[in-house]
Amino acid sequence: MLKTEQLARYLEQYKQLRIHHSAEVKTLTWQVATWQKQRMQQVHGNLFQSNTYTELADFFHSELYNFDALTELADQLELMLAQKVKLDRWLPNEILNALVQSMQLALLTIKLDQQLAIQLIQKEQPLNDANLLHIALACNQRPDRLRQLKLFQSVSQQLARHAQSLLLRTSLKLAKSKLKQRGFAPMYQYLDHGFQVMRSNPHAKQFFHHYAQQEYCFLDYMVNAQPSDLNVYYDPTSQQICRNAQTPPQ
Repeated sequence: MLKTEQLARYLEQYKQLRIHHSAEVKTLTWQVATWQKQRMQQVHGNLFQSNTYTELADFFHSELYNFDALTELADQLELMLAQKVKLDRWLPNEILNALVQSMQLALLTIKLDQQLAIQLIQKEQPLNDANLLHIALACNQRPDRLRQLKLFQSVSQQLARHAQSLLLRTSLKLAKSKLKQRGFAPMYQYLDHGFQVMRSNPHAKQFFHHYAQQEYCFLDYMVNAQPSDLNVYYDPTSQQICRNAQTPPQ
């Protein structure tokens, strides 16, 4: 399947999401996403609160876990299909593959958070740690969260690897004028920003590797401990999820 066809398929799935047909679902899904970001900062405090990873943590929240960015990217894809643009003529296969997987990752992420939001609405429960953690377990999200993590690892590894390629950076730069002329400046900026962050930060691979491994630990902890709150953090020394009533050490 061509990359353009894959993007079209993901776009169609995105347009069918409940968030586009219910203001209540959309609002609560966005609130669940905010909760997820806060959870990540709490659990992965050793990464997100480290000066070493400041730029990468900002990129994670602003691009890799940003539903507004997904909406803008979806609009770009819709424009691309309307104009019958073949991106594979402008962008190298490696960059297109990263774009396809980024879209796939973002779509899966929003689907999972939307599922939690819908369950909260149906059960008429408020959004809090206990309810979200309980619903996530009841919905058996673990397999999809594991798939989400594998996609995340693949996307981050591709970005980190391709950002160091002079050939790919040159190819992306050469495509800049063509993309902007056709109205795809946001798509170019999305790709270019990711490459710039990865290229300028020597700790990119380390950050994303540690995050993925720690998130695996958290998913195991959720199933085994079934916590009712997020008063936990990842301890690098023991390599375990630990409970602590205070802010985790930086």
